[in-house]
Amino acid sequence: MIDTLLRIRLFVAAYEEGSFTAAAVREHLTQPGMTQHMQTLEQHLGVKLFMRQRGNTMEPTPAADAYYAACVTALRAHSKTRLAVQPFTSGLSGEVRIGLTPALTSTILAPTLSSFVVQHPNVVVRIMDSFSDVVVDKLRAGEIDLAVVPGNRREAGLRQGPFARMPEFLVSGARAQHQVVNGRPVRLADLGPIKLIVPGRTQARRPGLDAYLAQSGAIIDRVLEMDTFGGGKDFIKHSDWFAFHPATVAISELHSDDFIVNSLIDPPLSLELFVLERNREVPPPEAITFVEELRRQTLATLDSIDALLNGIGKSGG
Repeated sequence: MIDTLLRIRLFVAAYEEGSFTAAAVREHLTQPGMTQHMQTLEQHLGVKLFMRQRGNTMEPTPAADAYYAACVTALRAHSKTRLAVQPFTSGLSGEVRIGLTPALTSTILAPTLSSFVVQHPNVVVRIMDSFSDVVVDKLRAGEIDLAVVPGNRREAGLRQGPFARMPEFLVSGARAQHQVVNGRPVRLADLGPIKLIVPGRTQARRPGLDAYLAQSGAIIDRVLEMDTFGGGKDFIKHSDWFAFHPATVAISELHSDDFIVNSLIDPPLSLELFVLERNREVPPPEAITFVEELRRQTLATLDSIDALLNGIGKSGG
């Protein structure tokens, strides 16, 4: 049988990577070996699957598009067979490989780990904390099983589902003596010229923030690009700069006397997070369970922010 699971997997790699060379690296083959596999498959199927383009890239044919959809279904079904015996084990065991961005690792990861390792002590947890583009690359390469990243993105070979939607807050230093009251909603357009810290242009949050600023009527005096929340928070604390922080980051600042935290209105600002997985296989149950706990902790944090803001409002700021 020519179109074995191995050859199907090789075809999926070639289709998703758009290059026999890149697919060979991903599947730990030589480029000639990958080419030979694809030629044999084409001969067996009796159709052309790829057309060679400039730059050593491959353009899939309509037949390849149809075959890819069927192959992905087959690979996911096959991956489920390994999970058939899971209900007969004494509990979750194995390895969790999750990719996260600082929007979650700064405050949500710790309570998630505390809860998860108590419930599943036999699971090895490996967390990759990096920017979304790096996390997505590692997911596509098979180095992690699931990723939770900001932004609605369409990546070849990946599927996405909603994780959580959270408000973003305007954060400033308490010593800067800005004319804003802690915990009170603000309109950027009412603040006058402000100095603003934003993530770099390659970061997933940046397009949404740029669109928001254009819509809000804000007057921006100066912009500083900074991709780290940690360094940015320390700078804000000792300066008169502002920044946008998602709720999972702003929660710690709401508990601190060093910061002023304000929700944004007219218009509001929010951040959407998505769960990404590979098309060709079902994530292991350990990874799925970990992400479910991560979501539970995230929603609990959002509830606590609402309660904290209500308390600040009743106390007069």
